[in-house]
Amino acid sequence: GRPAQDLSRPDAQEGARHDRFRSHRIDGPRPHHRMAGKNMNTQRRSKGEHKKTYPIGDLAREFGVSLRTLRFYEDRGLLTPHRKGAVRLYDEQHKTRLSMILKAKQLSFILAEIRVLIERWKEDTALSVELPLTPEEIERQILHLEARKRSIECAIQELTSRREATPHND
Repeated sequence: GRPAQDLSRPDAQEGARHDRFRSHRIDGPRPHHRMAGKNMNTQRRSKGEHKKTYPIGDLAREFGVSLRTLRFYEDRGLLTPHRKGAVRLYDEQHKTRLSMILKAKQLSFILAEIRVLIERWKEDTALSVELPLTPEEIERQILHLEARKRSIECAIQELTSRREATPHND
């Protein structure tokens, strides 16, 4: 079985509220926002090469997540932005990683499972944008989601019957 999420914790509440009320783009970043790139920096690579970096606000806007969510993922070790003083800077690899995190959340994986997937992804030399799921993990997640679906359907049925039995005060 899977451990139940403790929604009494502020970070879990943020995640639950975030999942419920935000619509994440799970297929990658949004098309260029009018502000995207405005504060874009470059970070020096070896021998004069530069790679684009993005401040936390730009990344949050691009993916439709809150700054708090990005900091939460950083606290949990899922994202490790570069630092320039107190400023967090993210690059294309961070964007890919965030996209994978949001996709895994959409598929109802818990943070511990997402961490394992991210570690497996980092070990892959190809660094594909696909979640590195095993056939067993896919099957287990399908079973988990089907059980949740049945539970939700029962709750809807109970509430629907209560709604129909309750007199309306119009």
